[in-house]
Amino acid sequence: MTWWDTGAVQYLKAKVQDVVQDSGEKAKQTVSDQAGEYAHSVVGEAEGATRRYVADKTADALAYIGEKILSAASSLGGSESIFSGVALSGGTSVSQEMPSDPVFIVPPPPATITTHPGTPLVFSINRAAAYTVDWGDGNRGSGTVHDGEVLLLSHIWEAEGDFQVRITFDGPEGVSTSFFPVRVYAR
Repeated sequence: MTWWDTGAVQYLKAKVQDVVQDSGEKAKQTVSDQAGEYAHSVVGEAEGATRRYVADKTADALAYIGEKILSAASSLGGSESIFSGVALSGGTSVSQEMPSDPVFIVPPPPATITTHPGTPLVFSINRAAAYTVDWGDGNRGSGTVHDGEVLLLSHIWEAEGDFQVRITFDGPEGVSTSFFPVRVYAR
């Protein structure tokens, strides 16, 4: 029997293997803990950057809308276009001219959207959902808006009258239906 076959050598060999195995397990746990901490910090930084980006873009959008409202308000006395360059689905653009002397024979009810026969009215959908819309004049439409998209819907009423528009959304938040009145009158 040789010296390396003795029980003492076998005992030391087993101890070294145990130490190596324990060290490997500790190293794995340390690496796992550090990777988790790093992933958490990266997610936190990304979340903060995303919040700042959304806040900046929201502020830019609100400033743009404010400019358009001011432009519309200043053009009420003339015939400047207040909706120039609004893009519809399909690449069509529309301009809405403000009359220089608007005449209302019968004022519309409060909170009614008004338009004229043959003039497109544009609405936007900016949430992920399937939708159906009943324009109140016998015409209907439906489609799907995907996450991150903004869809512009437009409709033209050919006849004068009061119409009840109904739009139903079926999305991640569930099903919801909204109604709003539209008055179509001659100029």
